[in-house]
Amino acid sequence: MVIIPDLGGLPLDSAVLTAHNNNVNIGEITYEVEPANEKEAALYRVQSQEPLPGSEHSIGQHIRIWMGLPAKEQ
Repeated sequence: MVIIPDLGGLPLDSAVLTAHNNNVNIGEITYEVEPANEKEAALYRVQSQEPLPGSEHSIGQHIRIWMGLPAKEQ
C-alpha cells in the first residue's frame, strides 16, 4: 500500500515526477480550459485530484488530476 501524495499547485511535469516517486501514476488529466500551446500549458497547476492526498491505495494507483491557471494575486 502507498499514501497518495498531495499534487496540489504543482505543474504537470512535477506532478508526474512526484507521483512516480511515490509509486503511483497520473491517469486522466482534465484542463478547465484547454491550453493554446506548450508555453501556456506550463503555467497550469494541479487544482484538484482524485483520490485525495493522504489516502491509502495500491502501488500503481492512477491519480486523476484537474489542471487550471493559478488564481492571480491581488
